[in-house]
Amino acid sequence: MAVTTGINCLSESQSHPKCVFASRHGELTRTVKILESIANQEDISPTDFSLSVHNTSLGLFSILTQNKQPATTVAGGVDTFGYGLLESCVLMSRFPDSKVLFVYHDEPLPDKYSEFKFGPKESICIALLLSWNENVLSGANTNVSMSMKERATGSDEERDLGESFLKHYLSGAENSVVDGQSRQWVWGR
Repeated sequence: MAVTTGINCLSESQSHPKCVFASRHGELTRTVKILESIANQEDISPTDFSLSVHNTSLGLFSILTQNKQPATTVAGGVDTFGYGLLESCVLMSRFPDSKVLFVYHDEPLPDKYSEFKFGPKESICIALLLSWNENVLSGANTNVSMSMKERATGSDEERDLGESFLKHYLSGAENSVVDGQSRQWVWGR
């Protein structure tokens, strides 16, 4: 899902951007499958083992697109989308003439972890091809701004920041404020 969405976000002329991939849980489904195989004293699939690391999607994307540009993977709990977007801004400030591909993806937790009730209820993947334009993020010919501030108290409510950002982006609203776990995120135009 993440690799395909990232590739679909690019055109021929933009095939090698700097990249940030962000996922709260990464390849947890594969990891659980490996642990179940160990518990059942079964052989572990070499494919599952090699694809069970958190940066699998970024690695596969880089291989498939032959992209050797700087890249990073981010995991930041409930605020993963926001921190991934922030990391994208850091890359753009270091390389202001370059585009950055930001891919956020996550899946619902495996059934074994459903009692913990954290994580998205549906699979989600968002890819944004970003550039720096007078200190404002630009994506798909639309300027987007982001800011954050520390919250006085944490939140127990689970909210997917990626989904909140996408709703804001598609709504055309000037500003949206979303509470993360320890930060308040502000999306704007």
